[in-house]
Order: sequence, then structure tokens, then C-alpha cells
Amino acid sequence: MPNWTDHVPDAAASTTHRLKRTPTGGRILAIATSANLLGCNTHFYHGRTQPCEAPLCEPCAQGLGWRFHCYLAAVDAQTDEHFIFECTATPAEAFARYRQANGSLRGCLFEATRSGAKMNGRVSIRCKPADQTTRPLPDPPDLQAILCMLWNVPKQAAQPADAHRSHPQITVDTTRDAENNGRKERHTALKNP
Repeated sequence: MPNWTDHVPDAAASTTHRLKRTPTGGRILAIATSANLLGCNTHFYHGRTQPCEAPLCEPCAQGLGWRFHCYLAAVDAQTDEHFIFECTATPAEAFARYRQANGSLRGCLFEATRSGAKMNGRVSIRCKPADQTTRPLPDPPDLQAILCMLWNVPKQAAQPADAHRSHPQITVDTTRDAENNGRKERHTALKNP
């Protein structure tokens, strides 16, 4: 039986957080509430992004490539909406540099823009410290729990955020004694089917 009420719940008590990506022809201006990034390898499979579960991963078994995605919680600087920001590894380097310089991402004012008019145009991110004297930041949500719910993955099955799962590696022997003047070189690369 439903529990009816005539009161609107406090928005801050809501457990839903929208996932936002940098829009085409627009920008995101927000303040990070997360202290750190959370990321994993993902596949675009059956029309949606989902986590890679190597070594027992169906998309990997079908030869689909993977891509690293990063996530952090942030508050929209104009609307105060608390949301989850998603980006790939290259634009996330701006967050890594900011964290290195400041010890945390929390309080990082960032602007994410997309070049050109394409949906998959290059994303660039600029970071600087936010003025936090005008309003306090909310506590960050449990990103891992939200992503597990989004991807329909049981949270207890998820590895801790600091665990690194690797893809199978292959070793490429590029030995050419005549061309390398007797030197032997071996290169290890990630196998990306």
C-alpha cells in the first residue's frame, strides 16, 4: 500500500543523481563535491555504456574494444543540481593535475566544453578553485553505489575503488638483429580486441 503525503520531499534527501556528459555546443560549469575520481574500463554494448568485467567479459569475448571512463559528483554552479559528471581519460587529466596540485578535487570549479558541433567532439576541461565562502558544498554521494545501480551490477560484486583490473597483455617481439645492430627489443602492449 502506498504511503501518501501532501509534502514534497526535500531535494537534498533525494538519492537520484543525473548522469551528465559535456553537451554539444554547450558547457558544464560545476563544482566538484567528490574528493577523487572514480573510473573503470567500459564498453558501448547493446546501445549503452557498461563496465568491462574482464577477464569474464562478454563484450571482450566478442572482440569489442573498451574505453576508460571517469566519474565524479558535482554541483551545477548555476542551478545547484547535484549530479554525476562523466568523461573519458584524456579530458580527466585536467582533474588529475588539479588533484595533484590541491590534494583533492572537492571544491574544484570546472568548465567542460566540447569542440565543434559533433556529439563526439573533443572535450576540454579547465579547473580552478571555487569560492566556497558563498555556499557550503553538499556531501558527495556514493559514486560506486550509483554506478552499480545504473549498470545493474550488485555493489557487493564490485571491486574496491583502488583495485586495478588489467586486460590481457600480449608481448610483441620486434627483434630484427640486422636492423637493430644486434639489439633485441621487446614491447608489451595491452590487448584490446
